[in-house]
Amino acid sequence: MHQGFGYAINDPDLDEANNMAVEDLKKLKIHQTTAIVRAQHANFETGCDHGSNHNLVWPNLPDESDSWNKWHCDKNESWVEVDFQQQEHVVCMVGFEAAKDGNSPTQASVSAWDEDGQKWKDLCSEELKYNDGEARIKIQAVSASAIRFQFSREADDKDAPEGLTLNKINFYGPALPTAEGRRTFEASDIILSADKSATAPF
Repeated sequence: MHQGFGYAINDPDLDEANNMAVEDLKKLKIHQTTAIVRAQHANFETGCDHGSNHNLVWPNLPDESDSWNKWHCDKNESWVEVDFQQQEHVVCMVGFEAAKDGNSPTQASVSAWDEDGQKWKDLCSEELKYNDGEARIKIQAVSASAIRFQFSREADDKDAPEGLTLNKINFYGPALPTAEGRRTFEASDIILSADKSATAPF
């Protein structure tokens, strides 16, 4: 497996990842250039020809002025797939950032794409409880190139209009190991020769 800035790492130890404490997990760098988001239902952004599903991995502006930057649809149930574009990531936990309109999902089922079996593998199904604006689910550690969610919302008011809204989906896993093979070099380490490269040895 090859990952990061050109440094090879060993295949992930999923048993070790499963035993990691939540506070030791790091947010993975999943964003609009590394993932594609598909959704069963998604409203189109006003004046745009793309659905709001892409907003689930699109970073917010620091000043939070982009209140439109969220996924929204007119149904109380919908699936969402986040495709890492053939790059496998070890995922141990997922987090759902709530929107502020009261339409955030209340239930989520999580599945991972099984490359060998060419099918979705069910991981868990849980009620979502938001704490500081995010609901997190610790899942069985999995190395996957895509994660699928089945969302639903049980509205307090049965007569309220249907709809789902979510700000972001976050993915958490082990931090990449520090790249080995680099160190600080002194001037004496640098080879100066007509027939050798005048750079630090790696």
